Amino acid sequence: MIMSSARALGLVVVAILVTCSGAWAVQPRRIPVANGGALEVQMPDGWVADVQGGGASSAPTVQMTAPGHDFAMTVAPIAIPPSAGKPSRERIRAAVEQLATTPEIKARAEDPSVTVRELGGAQASGYYFSVTDKTWKAGTDEYHYMTQGAFVVGNVAVNFIYLSNTAPGPDLDAALDLLRSARNAP
Repeated sequence: MIMSSARALGLVVVAILVTCSGAWAVQPRRIPVANGGALEVQMPDGWVADVQGGGASSAPTVQMTAPGHDFAMTVAPIAIPPSAGKPSRERIRAAVEQLATTPEIKARAEDPSVTVRELGGAQASGYYFSVTDKTWKAGTDEYHYMTQGAFVVGNVAVNFIYLSNTAPGPDLDAALDLLRSARNAP
């Protein structure tokens, strides 16, 4: 009887760990890219994507959210013209560093020394930074936390911004995993 109770307790602990792990089930989502096929990402179940704009010659903007979660992420894939060539990692990093040190970011960032981090996936290669807005006030339409960056996947450049009033955690981790999963599909 004691062994059965211990085994049952062990199964309950395993069930709790699996339930609370923050892991998301994912599903593929295709986002059309003008002159560039499609950007395919692995979107967590329950997330929704609202594709706005885009067409034969204009890039779409994708607003991603998840009901019941406190964040909004915008992703903007842009086809890289064949004549431009794929930007180097150094060029992508320099662009993100420049963005991270704009006067607006520096004036509002709680920590003035913004760290640029690498964002790499099977096909995606880029950089991002995260800041906390020291001027944020609860109850406003602004966000307290921001993660922003850019990456390249195949012949598509992608700019993104993740905004939340909840400290970085599982939702931001899932958003970064979504970006890392990106691939350029025909």
